[in-house]
Amino acid sequence: MTGSTEMPDMDPLLLAVGRGIQAFSAVEDGVTSCFGAMLGDGAPFHHLIHDAVRGFEMKLKTVDAIAPYAVPDELSERWRQLSAQCRKRAQTRHHLAHWTVAVVPTPKSVPSADDPVSEVLLVPARGTTEGLLLRHPHLGQSKKQAVTLAEVRSFTTACIRLYTELTDLAVAIRGQRQGQ
Repeated sequence: MTGSTEMPDMDPLLLAVGRGIQAFSAVEDGVTSCFGAMLGDGAPFHHLIHDAVRGFEMKLKTVDAIAPYAVPDELSERWRQLSAQCRKRAQTRHHLAHWTVAVVPTPKSVPSADDPVSEVLLVPARGTTEGLLLRHPHLGQSKKQAVTLAEVRSFTTACIRLYTELTDLAVAIRGQRQGQ
């Protein structure tokens, strides 16, 4: 983009947000697969049980509660690590689902015709204190609370990797529980 009168294209970030939310859905499915592996083959309703639990944090707490009793010792540390990664990713997923894609002014001392004076970011909603402060940096807030396109893409890649690790762990738990 050149010139300060053109609006930046919001579509790449909007598409990335959708892909990020979809990738986190896979993480949720991976957690449910681990839940089913922990319950064993005698509990074919693990998807229904997990679906009835609203909120990802509660689903994760449910799995964490049974993990000490259901995960073989040699895999328990791996579950704890993956559970922590899930919690970390859930924070960003919350931003993707509840924040808004917006054109945000870029603070520059002297804008030029060749440099954009705004950029597309994922930001807190306007009605929040964070949103107000972000849009008025002179009030003391910086872009620390904004999420960039690169960060959303990195989140998506991390979620896909986490999903793979969760499903691999579910297979390992099933194998250990079956004595393989």
